[in-house]
Amino acid sequence: MPERVTEVVQLPELPAGNAPAQSAQRATSLPLAPVDVAQGDAASRAREALLRFGALFAIPAGTSLLHAQPPSLRQAHDRHKEAAKHWEAGLIRWPRHLWGYGHTAFKALLHIIEWVTESPARFIVAVLFLAACWLWL
Repeated sequence: MPERVTEVVQLPELPAGNAPAQSAQRATSLPLAPVDVAQGDAASRAREALLRFGALFAIPAGTSLLHAQPPSLRQAHDRHKEAAKHWEAGLIRWPRHLWGYGHTAFKALLHIIEWVTESPARFIVAVLFLAACWLWL
């Protein structure tokens, strides 16, 4: 008779204020029942794998996409600069910098569109302004 092994993983607590790390910790330390690692228990291993896979897409507790604030242009650009610093080779680092500048410019355009469409009066003034520029310039 094969020996049954039960495995439970418990990760240490993370300091407060580190939301991405905390959500990753929640994804890997779900309150799951112990799983038998014996060869004949494929259903339990499949169930655990599905639960862990589903946890990858879970929103961390206390947050919501409806109430979350997007990063500012400065924060987004700083993140791109930090990501580009991870690459030593210029052939990878400079395209990463260019991607960051393009993303920041596109994000600024989306912020302007969001600001203009926030109120009907702003939208009408913007349309009249663009029409005046088109017709008289």
